[in-house]
Amino acid sequence: MTRRTHQRRGFTLPELIVGSVIVAMIASSVVLSLSQAIDGERRSRARQEAVRRANAGADQIARDVRAFAREEELFNARVLLFPGNLRGDSAGELLMFSTASRSAPTAGQGDGRRPAGATYEAQYRLREDTRSEGVPGTGDDPSHVLWRRVDSLPDQYVDAGGIEFPVVEGVRTLRLFAHDGDNWTDQWDTDTDGYPYAVRIEVTATSNDGRYTERAVRVVPLDRVPLPFTPALDVSGAR
Repeated sequence: MTRRTHQRRGFTLPELIVGSVIVAMIASSVVLSLSQAIDGERRSRARQEAVRRANAGADQIARDVRAFAREEELFNARVLLFPGNLRGDSAGELLMFSTASRSAPTAGQGDGRRPAGATYEAQYRLREDTRSEGVPGTGDDPSHVLWRRVDSLPDQYVDAGGIEFPVVEGVRTLRLFAHDGDNWTDQWDTDTDGYPYAVRIEVTATSNDGRYTERAVRVVPLDRVPLPFTPALDVSGAR
């Protein structure tokens, strides 16, 4: 009887080289796909962060504008728009009298709460954020912080008093406009111009890395109260 023997044959060098190349290609493809997925998620989060900041700033201002206190006597109501103290036209300021729709915290008054229906001063402005220095993508257009000042007692010192606190960081620009019935203007004072027909709020904000900037716009119409009628004086000066 003859006996057949089987001899094991290993991989040749070319086969090992080809196999190694295939494995390396597969590994590099997996690493590239994972890095792209991680980078895409990072970009998405950064963009969402910029959108969230812009919407938060615009919505906060719009809430106070919607609560605008309308009075027939203009002395008891105020809408004041004016350019801010930052460079360029990217920083407007808004000061207005609004009405609290519910009891809200305030300082130095009894139990520390402002009753519902009370009129208060609300002011918004931008301040430079020194932490944005050196952040990639900011350059000559650094981010700012949106500040809100609240004074529970409107008085003749309309630009002082109350409590001021930061609302949203990472804000690039704050632009505010009032509508006079025909055009939008970035300066308004109810003492001389009466009530505006609407207020437009434009907020642009950036992500922490400064790579993405998003814009939010809110237009809040206002019920325009006619100016009080003043009877004309006759020649003798009597009414």
